[in-house]
Order: sequence, then C-alpha cells, then structure tokens
Amino acid sequence: MDTGNNNCITTVMKANHPPYGQNFPGHIPIGRFFDGKLMLDFIASTIRIKRQYCHETHINLYNDDLLTGVTFVSVGSCWDELTTLATSAIPVFKQIDLFRDYIRVKRIVGDDQEKTNNIISIGNSKKLPSTILIFGDSTMDTGNNNYITTIMKANHPPYGQNFPGHIPTGRFSDGKLVPDFIASSIHIKEAVPPFLQPNLSDHELLSGVTFASAGSGWDDLTTLPTLVIPVSKQIDMFKDYMRRVKRIVGDDQEKAKTIISGALVVISAGTNDFGLNFYGIPTRRFQFITIDAYQDFLLNKLQSFVKELHELGCRTMVVAGLPPMGCLPILQFIAKFQNPFNMKCLENENSDARSYNDKLSKRINDMQALLPNSEIVYADIYKPLIDMIHDPQKYGFAETKRGCCGSGMIEAAILCNPATPKCQNASQFLFWDSIHPSQSAYQFLTKHLVSEILPKLSFNHTS
Repeated sequence: MDTGNNNCITTVMKANHPPYGQNFPGHIPIGRFFDGKLMLDFIASTIRIKRQYCHETHINLYNDDLLTGVTFVSVGSCWDELTTLATSAIPVFKQIDLFRDYIRVKRIVGDDQEKTNNIISIGNSKKLPSTILIFGDSTMDTGNNNYITTIMKANHPPYGQNFPGHIPTGRFSDGKLVPDFIASSIHIKEAVPPFLQPNLSDHELLSGVTFASAGSGWDDLTTLPTLVIPVSKQIDMFKDYMRRVKRIVGDDQEKAKTIISGALVVISAGTNDFGLNFYGIPTRRFQFITIDAYQDFLLNKLQSFVKELHELGCRTMVVAGLPPMGCLPILQFIAKFQNPFNMKCLENENSDARSYNDKLSKRINDMQALLPNSEIVYADIYKPLIDMIHDPQKYGFAETKRGCCGSGMIEAAILCNPATPKCQNASQFLFWDSIHPSQSAYQFLTKHLVSEILPKLSFNHTS
C-alpha cells in the first residue's frame, strides 16, 4: 500500500531505483515495491477518483491530490512497533499522526468546516459524468479527418511525436488535445477517440467520442475549400451515435437517455470562420459589411446548434469562446509578412475575439434561461492563452510567436511533414505549428478550464 512514503524518510526499505517501476507510466521507479501500479492505484482508478495514489509525505502535493486522497503507508511497517526498529519504517500507529497532519485540508477549504468534515467522512461526493461528447474544429478533432477526403489531415509525422507511442493520430498537435486532458481529469478515459474511427468498442462509444473536424466552423462556407465536416453536419454524426448507443443498451432505452443527458458536452469552433472568411479570403466581408454583423451570424448558428443538442437530450454543455486570434502565427504572417523573430499580436483581430466572446457569454446566459433543465457554461480560453503569451516563463515557454514545426509561420497540415525541420523541445513552444497550440499549452489550458468550469456543473439532470 506504500506508493512512496519511504522515499522521504531515512530507511533501507526503498524502491526508488530501477528495476522497480519499469512498467509504471513513464517507466520510472517511484517507491512502489512492484514493477508498476499497486492495488490502491487500481481501486482509485476503477471508482474514478484518480489514476494513481500519491504518498502523504510528498513535499509538493497539489490541493487536488490531497482532497482526492493519499496513502500514509510505510513499507516494512506493522502493528508491532518492534517490527519497524530494524528498518526505521513508520509503524502503523504512527501513521495516525500523518493522518492528523493530513487534516490540514482545513487550510485548503478555508472556513467551510462542513466541507472538511464531508471530505473526511464521506469523501468528495460530487457526481461526475461517465461520458464526454465533443464538437468543433481542429482543437477538438482527435482524428475524424483521417476518414474523410480532405487535405486537412495530421496523420503523419511529426504530428503526434509526444503522444503515447509517439504516433500521429490525426490530432493537430505534438500530443494530446483538450478533450483528452478533460476526459483524463474527470477519470473517464485517457484519450477521446474520433467517432469515425472504425471498430470502436461499446465501451469507447458509451464513454464518449468526438465528432469534431479540423478546419470546421459554424459557417458552412468555411469548409468548402477543404471539404471537412461543418459543425452543422456534426449533429448528424451525433444522431448516428445515439442510434448506436440505443443498440448497445438494448431494451433499456431509459439508460440510453440517461447516458446522453448525463454526458459532458464540449463545443469549440469559430476561429476558422474568421481566419478564412473574414481575414484570409474575405468572402464574407462582401456580405457582412461589419465584423459585428458576421459575429451575430455565427452566434445565431451556434445558438441553433445548442438548441438542437438540447432537443436531442444533451443537458450539460460547455461552449468555448475564441482564442486571441491575432496571436496565431499564420494570421500575423499573412497580415504583415512580419519578421518571425519580431512578430506582434494583431490587436484588431484580438479585439474582434474579445467582442465576440462578450456576446457569446451573454448569449449563453440567455440560452440557459430558455432551455429547461440544462447547464450551459461559457468557457473563457482567451484569458489563459493570452496570459501564456504575456508571461511565458510562468508556464515554461521560451517561444510564443511561432510554431515548433518549420518556420512556425505557415506550416500546418501537409506543410508540416516528415521533411519539415522542427524545434528540439516542443514543450517550450506555445504553438506546435503555425495555427495549433502544443500539447503543453493544451495541458495548461485544460487545468484552467477544469478548475474554473467543473465546479459550476452539477451533472444532475434528467432526460
């Protein structure tokens, strides 16, 4: 039961050296007297508390680690204190002192003494979803474009170089995306598969998929050059998903409804609409004289989409706003053909993103009031991303103005390929290619979203 407490005390009873841990994630010895995980790790994972347990004496435990549980166990310990004299391990009766110290969770929850008592007596009883459903563009597409005819693909190196197994999966990044990290954070699964992937297991379907398509947008015109799946058509994929779920659960159609109503739905799109139709190829500028009018056009599409999802049974939806579009390397380059080492964010584009986000936030509040028994939450991705750009050292970034792949200004999709030079350490780059964030950036973004958004959701809805 000791996952590493003995690492932090003076004893010969340690397992913090190879070959211990050879089958633990990362292949590292962490103090477990085994080649990999222990029983309590698997118990915590099975009941969806966390993927593995931390030891209480770890000096840098996060609040989430403490609140979701730790182990006080010491290898070589026993009920008889005499047993531990030879090894200086922590006897069981002394572990109660560690537990008393653990009750420092009072400092985490502040004045809410009742919450502290609940943590100790019954644990964190907040209901979490067991299904995640994703809609949107390349920030959400884990590989659907692999299975359609389009040039917008990322199923070739160097994409995926930091994904488990170092394989390109169709994700437009060096590793995982936000849907993967969200699903992992709430203990659903480690990665979210694309709905179009052949031979998905029943478990993969029931625990959730993504319908997103890289290059997509709210405006159907956005997808015409690349023939990707517009967001409006992703609803048809979702209807097919619902039919498959009903076949899996059989006669228990109430269960099928519960799976949909209890799912966490994440929606993110819009950047491609502005990037292609307004800034890049200004097709929509001839129809919509002002950016304000085009924003309203897109928001009406978004509202209709959310309303239809609600009619189909979805109840908990997180809708992401726009990122700081003016900081995307490709938009900066196209706008001014800037020196890649002296590029600056485009304020007009960033201002457009902020005004769109303000409208979206208000629109979501209105939708929440109109759609019964629903929770629809706005996710601000602008602020955390702009903070990474303004204060990169806080996140370990050395480069925020260009991508890791190639020059970092124009390379994406087929232009970011095995022959393209790339940076040595993608984790130091905010952007992976000229458009898409790196895995590290997505990971920081997810931490922000999980801490800001999940506490607002109850996941307690009926169909």
